[in-house]
Amino acid sequence: YPSLIKRLVLVGANYQVEGMKKETLKKIKNDYIKNSFISSFSEKDKDLKKKNLLMLKHPNFQEFELEKIKVHTLNVFGNNDCIEKNHSQKLSKLLNAYEIEFKDASHDLILEYPDLFAEKVISFFKINSNKNNQELELVEYNQIDSFINYLDYKDEKVIALLMVALMV
Repeated sequence: YPSLIKRLVLVGANYQVEGMKKETLKKIKNDYIKNSFISSFSEKDKDLKKKNLLMLKHPNFQEFELEKIKVHTLNVFGNNDCIEKNHSQKLSKLLNAYEIEFKDASHDLILEYPDLFAEKVISFFKINSNKNNQELELVEYNQIDSFINYLDYKDEKVIALLMVALMV
């Protein structure tokens, strides 16, 4: 829905399953096998089995599909993410996205650096819609203000899709 989305923020995103680090994929496969075995005894394990299977099969976007996305995009990832760094960087290139790599951050970078993450996203929402090589600058904001208030910047309705994959 390009007519509805003006900005897109991705966090720790992969566009193919193979973008995950091998040790992460191995853990998910092992968890799937374990949960498959015990899922008949527990509803919780049945749900975990479904979640593991979902992560083993999705996402599965083709590069040409991503290149069709023309919305202004910010791709944020941690240097200790469960997604391969080169995969994250390739995703940025495919989407012609701004890219921010958080040092000493994992897949949970939003929880690890909430203030810095919020500042970077708010800055992204405020920059000129014509992409140039400017750096994203930190923006001062009142901590009391709701983060959501900044999404309605200059009376322009900004719709953002935040894709966050949480690993258990």
